[in-house]
Amino acid sequence: MRASLAALLLPPLALLLSCTSLSTGTTTPTTPTLVAVAPDDFLGNVPCGDAPGAMRRYVATIYDVTPGIGGDGGPSEFALPSSGPVPCTRQIAFGGGFVLQGHRYVADIQAYDRTDIEPLGSGSNVMVNTTTGEVVKPRWTTSCGRGTVATTGDAGSGDAGDSGSAGTEAGSTDSGSTDAGSAGTDASSTDASSTDASSTTPQQSGHPAVAAQYQTVYVRGCAPLAAQQPPGATGISVGIDDAMRSPLALECGSAAGQIARYRVTLDGSTAAPLEAACDQRVTFFSLTPGSGYHFTLEAFEQGATAPTWAAHCFRTALDGAIAPAACDPLTDQGGIQLDSSALLAQLGLFCGDQLVALDAELATAPVQSAVQTPPECRAPIHFSGLAAGLYGIGVTTTLTTGAGPSASCVASVGPASTSLAQCTPNP
Repeated sequence: MRASLAALLLPPLALLLSCTSLSTGTTTPTTPTLVAVAPDDFLGNVPCGDAPGAMRRYVATIYDVTPGIGGDGGPSEFALPSSGPVPCTRQIAFGGGFVLQGHRYVADIQAYDRTDIEPLGSGSNVMVNTTTGEVVKPRWTTSCGRGTVATTGDAGSGDAGDSGSAGTEAGSTDSGSTDAGSAGTDASSTDASSTDASSTTPQQSGHPAVAAQYQTVYVRGCAPLAAQQPPGATGISVGIDDAMRSPLALECGSAAGQIARYRVTLDGSTAAPLEAACDQRVTFFSLTPGSGYHFTLEAFEQGATAPTWAAHCFRTALDGAIAPAACDPLTDQGGIQLDSSALLAQLGLFCGDQLVALDAELATAPVQSAVQTPPECRAPIHFSGLAAGLYGIGVTTTLTTGAGPSASCVASVGPASTSLAQCTPNP
């Protein structure tokens, strides 16, 4: 008998309780009975996103561990067909004819730092390379709902069967593969505002999820992800993309008015800047996971020694991943950087002490202002899009006791460059 697909699950979960009229005039709930897993329960400190070394896909397998399910001498748990590889931003729900009311379920998770994977067969938890067909081992594994059980070890070596997938992500249900026993739902027809709060049931952390009729329950209590492969390097990559070039219609090339090369400086660092051709990227390593980093990117025409364009970039470093920085569009105008931490030290203040807010106002028409509150006041303040010239910046502080000390700053801005503001505390 061909297995059916599971129902969709929208994050946050929102399943519409619909009713079907019967000949007797009564109604029957059609919300499916589902058991679900959510990435928030197992991601921990592992980054999820489109970056080398970060988690990109995961596969879930749930097991029926209802006491006595195997009978005399039978297995103590029964594996349902596994889900396919799903983005780490999505939840997975198992349902249809696979999940039974009152039965108890736990889950195993296999996570991958790549997207070029597919199941060895329908319902299998063995992933293979989509091009070569070679088996791909998971980067991380964990278990949920098993109490103190840590991980499943080499989760890539098991196979939950080849009888169809019992779990699907939101937006991926193939209605053409769903039989009459399926609880499949079209995401476009789900009305989150109509969700009945009783359609989801919380589960005690660390214990199996107990399926409830017409409700969705989550398998909670996931052990920390266990690395099955060595962690990758922590870094941030910077480069010039189409979005940065498009406002000024810039192109890479060696002709006048085109970008031949660029240089990137890590703000506040004594490390040498990195340079590359317009169509290449540079990567900064030896960064602290969870810390935010600011970069100044300067772009040059062929043979030029001074930059013609510049941009500001920022990114928070992700543990074990090479994360791409987000950059402002390139501009031929200048900018100002104000070192908040250094200024606060001049004023005898500390970010997060009695400081409530730091307010910097650039004397332009109209006035540009930037307000920082702890812990953001450790990052530099940037003003961009400025024509060449001399600028003044007034800085005030607010303390828990009221108005705090202030300062006056000046900066001389050149084209396509970022100038450091020089500040003096006011009497």
